[in-house]
Amino acid sequence: MKLEDLRRDGDEKRLEEQRVSGDLKQLEQELRHVQEQVESTGAERSGFESEVRTLEETRKQASAELERLEKEEKEAHEGIRNAESARKANESAKEELQGKLPSMKVSEGKLDQEIFSLEEQLRRLRQDAGSQDKELRQNRNLLHTIEQDLASNALETVKQKEDLNSYRLKKEETAGTLDLARAERSALTRKLELEEGKTKDQRQALRVVEDKLRSTEVSVGRLDVELDNILRKLSDDYELSYELAKQRYPVPEDVPAAQADVQRLKRSISALGEVNLGAIEEYQRVHERYTFLSGQKDDLVEAKTALYQVIREMEDEMSKRFKQTFDAIRKQFGTVFSKLFGGGRADLMLLDPEHMLETGIDIVAQPPGKKLQNLQLLSGGERALTAMALLFAILQVKPVPFCVLDEVEAALDEANVVRFAQYLREFSEQTQFIVVTHRKGTMEEADVLYGVTMEEGGVSKLVSVRLEDEEAEIA
Repeated sequence: MKLEDLRRDGDEKRLEEQRVSGDLKQLEQELRHVQEQVESTGAERSGFESEVRTLEETRKQASAELERLEKEEKEAHEGIRNAESARKANESAKEELQGKLPSMKVSEGKLDQEIFSLEEQLRRLRQDAGSQDKELRQNRNLLHTIEQDLASNALETVKQKEDLNSYRLKKEETAGTLDLARAERSALTRKLELEEGKTKDQRQALRVVEDKLRSTEVSVGRLDVELDNILRKLSDDYELSYELAKQRYPVPEDVPAAQADVQRLKRSISALGEVNLGAIEEYQRVHERYTFLSGQKDDLVEAKTALYQVIREMEDEMSKRFKQTFDAIRKQFGTVFSKLFGGGRADLMLLDPEHMLETGIDIVAQPPGKKLQNLQLLSGGERALTAMALLFAILQVKPVPFCVLDEVEAALDEANVVRFAQYLREFSEQTQFIVVTHRKGTMEEADVLYGVTMEEGGVSKLVSVRLEDEEAEIA
């Protein structure tokens, strides 16, 4: 019964310790919140002090509660010691309680474990209380520092207000001085504008006078040059000086009429020209040259006419041959297209039949199951197969000894590759084909295969297989 009572007391104490621990954690959170508020604002110092006092009272209550718990713990230890003494006193009944001993030991172990847990919790509570005291001292120091900062801030605020007042007085004085300076500057500006206006008018008048003087100087210079030219001409042409000409030839009464007579006489003299003693020989030489060049011109005109006639005949013949070849290729193109595609139809159309040598050619095709449309609207494989049909049609009209094809069927599907290879096989009776390919369908129809291998690094080796011989051996 005593052990059960002690166990119940231990449970109650653990619950009490848990409640106290929760209260301490809540106090820690409140204290951290107060610290954050103290750090964020300094104007709520009085409220913080009251909260700190409240926290201090709460801490004192927690300390009192802790002392009460320690006292109860001592009483529990005393009860345990009394129970132990009772156990020793009842040692004589050990044989009777032998059957109950294991359960008692288990209970004793549990009780010891619970007592150890209680002691551990009490130790943690003491450590928490010590940390709370330490944090409280730190908070008090921080609060004292904040109070000092607030005091210094208050002094700094007063000083700044005094400086602000002195700056305002200086600003008002400076503003008055600035207004006076602005008024003086406005008066000087108006006076300067008046002076500049007068100066501008004077400069404009001076510019007009300078322009007149410059034009007069130019006129005088031009007249001086004309006078010099006239005096020089008088001296060179008539070998007279100005004074001698003035004495011999008085000034005519009608100057314009005299100038007109002079111009008329000059034209008459110019019309006479110079006397050429070699004019007869010059005429004969020029006449011979003219006769020769005229003959050359006639020959060139005749050659030009003949050349144009030859060009027209060649164009007519080229147009005729082009039309014949185009019609033949057009006919073969439709046939080859149907064989390669397994149906459908295709045609070649002249864009400008009136100008045969300048016209373009349009290819229209209708694969099986599709409508007739331009080559550009077909798929990549259809366009490739259409181009092959046109190539084979040209070879049908103008056969060649051999033809080289480089992966022309790469864009075709397997069915079209097989048809292409079979048609190539039929066409190979009149033309030898050299085909570069990676498609199996084309290789199956070939007579000889040539491949390049690299058994060693950097060393290429040519391998050939004659399929006709292989088929014979298999047969």
